[in-house]
Amino acid sequence: MISMMLGSLLYTAVCSYAPPPAPGSPNDSSLTLHAKLSSLVCAVSALALAVSIRSDSEKIRFWAFCAFEACVGMYYPVQGMLRGTLIANEHRATLSALFRVPLNVFVVVSLMTGVSSARDAVLSASSLMLAFSALTTAFVVVARADDVAPPETNLRPA
Repeated sequence: MISMMLGSLLYTAVCSYAPPPAPGSPNDSSLTLHAKLSSLVCAVSALALAVSIRSDSEKIRFWAFCAFEACVGMYYPVQGMLRGTLIANEHRATLSALFRVPLNVFVVVSLMTGVSSARDAVLSASSLMLAFSALTTAFVVVARADDVAPPETNLRPA
């Protein structure tokens, strides 16, 4: 829990100390910053989860899991800001509910197969999905945020 709180504090520090956008440059918008943060958080969390799965040392597992939890602490405010900016209020609840369905299917399938017998496989799959989300965010969302959002004009409060 402390690691999650530190991740949230790190998010606050990054957002408050980010340089202001250059005049006439849409590439430095808050949306682009949050898209890049999202990609970075997913990549670091995938790496930390993979290290915590594969390591034999308890110290390394502990600190890798603390890093993973800090990434979880950064994930929630970053995704909340992106969700509030990119999805209209009238569609936000529906889309959030639809995206929870695959997550719930994954959880039910992993619980039915016996997490204790296939723990490494389930956690490795989670790490791979995090890495895939980091790549998708980097190549799709950041590119669109660079093209679409002029500085601070498309942003709605979350």
